[in-house]
Amino acid sequence: MLKKIISKKLKDASIICFDVDSTVLANEGIDELAKYLNKDEKVSKITNQAMGGNIKFEDSLEIRLDIIRPSINDINSFLKDNPPILTDNVDKFIKKLQSDKKNVYLVSGGFEPLIFPCAKLLNIPFTNVIANKFIHNPENGEYLSFDKTSFTSKSGGKRNALNYIQEKHSKDRGCSMVMIGDGITDLEAKPPADIFIGYGGICERQIIKEKSDYYIKNFQELIEIYR
Repeated sequence: MLKKIISKKLKDASIICFDVDSTVLANEGIDELAKYLNKDEKVSKITNQAMGGNIKFEDSLEIRLDIIRPSINDINSFLKDNPPILTDNVDKFIKKLQSDKKNVYLVSGGFEPLIFPCAKLLNIPFTNVIANKFIHNPENGEYLSFDKTSFTSKSGGKRNALNYIQEKHSKDRGCSMVMIGDGITDLEAKPPADIFIGYGGICERQIIKEKSDYYIKNFQELIEIYR
């Protein structure tokens, strides 16, 4: 019965929003960047605290970036050595959604330069990516800060991002939304999302298992439900 409900919700939805790190991608971008720069020991712990709801996301973001301080050259070098690794079957699921003319969005607390290669791989336009932005020194490319006005730079930001997306498509016939993700910041996006589908294929979080409308560990499950 539950599968039939989720199937109908997916088919009725005009907008499907995905978290990126540990949902569409098989890792946490900031954590991997920190590891690449040999600054991962403290960063991973803070990420897990934020995703579990034990620390405000905006606080965790600032703390992590003050540790990493990635320059433009650091980021470009990291991306060259670390192409996107997708989670199992997510590309097939997104391709099916796109073939049915769904509006697919990536809504991430990560950063645009780390998200855009994933979007390109999945044929998702960059205009359908909502993520954070680094601020670098224009003269030497050194890290200065991040844009604190971005939707996803703070707790509750994904809810605001989905409100923005919904308003953007308000003239479309029907505007129901689905949010899919692995963390507390994704769970916060319902409402405006009509349903929240929790993903635990990379990292299982008990609160996500308990609070999601439906919980999966492989996107093949959604492919089968969606048929």
